[in-house]
Amino acid sequence: MPRPVISPMVKAFNRHLGSLVAERRKSLSLSAAELEQALMVPRGTMARIERGEKGLDAGMLVALAQELDVLVSSFFEGLPKAAADNKPNVPPPELVDEMATFVEEYHGIDDDAERLRILALVRSVAESGVY
Repeated sequence: MPRPVISPMVKAFNRHLGSLVAERRKSLSLSAAELEQALMVPRGTMARIERGEKGLDAGMLVALAQELDVLVSSFFEGLPKAAADNKPNVPPPELVDEMATFVEEYHGIDDDAERLRILALVRSVAESGVY
């Protein structure tokens, strides 16, 4: 089974979380092995978490928070915001109905050549930036 693709935002969170876990673990004078034993996870897991290589589920976040004596929400503090260009291009709600109507009408055109001309026109207007 192929590995899932991890978004840049998730990778950034994993690195952020890992650095917070490492910092807090060291401030408590805990070794990685001691924390692994307390969490009952395999050896080497903490190193992978602290390097940001291992994502965590909600249960592990809660367990880590308990062992490190922090609130779960502290893992999210200082997290970098996603860049604007990483956000999906979602149309404003007022255009969704208009777009649905356009698509329905467009697909109702039986003449393939006419449909392609309309598509070319829409692309041309969109690319010109004059609208």
